[in-house]
Amino acid sequence: MPREKKDPVTPQPTFGLYFKLIFLIGLVLFGAIILNTIIASKNLQSTKLNSKSIKALEEYASPELWKERIENEFRTNAAYKQAVKGITNTTDQVLGDATGIKDEIVDEAKNEAEDFVYDQTVVAMIESLLKRMPKRQQDNFKEQFCRP
Repeated sequence: MPREKKDPVTPQPTFGLYFKLIFLIGLVLFGAIILNTIIASKNLQSTKLNSKSIKALEEYASPELWKERIENEFRTNAAYKQAVKGITNTTDQVLGDATGIKDEIVDEAKNEAEDFVYDQTVVAMIESLLKRMPKRQQDNFKEQFCRP
């Protein structure tokens, strides 16, 4: 018997197929939302870490911090201390020499002033007295006061 050909019938989708399809779509959407949330939180943490890193880098590179570090290095550096000690000794020596020279100049100026005042007063007075005296008294005065 020959087989009869049946009319091909298209199968009708069942409720189970729709349920499976909706479940798979929901699962994909749920995974996408969860994945998006996880990526967003990672980006936020990364941004926070980067902002902390940038802030730490700015603090590390701040001029005030470097100035403080350099000053600390100078204060603790043996060569710097030796140089400061040498400069201080040289400065003290120059100051002492300058003070000595000043004292000598002041003494010399005082002596010059005393000589000038003496020459202008006492010598001038004696010379005027001698000029007024007679010749014989001038000679007597010179003999008595001009002995070596």
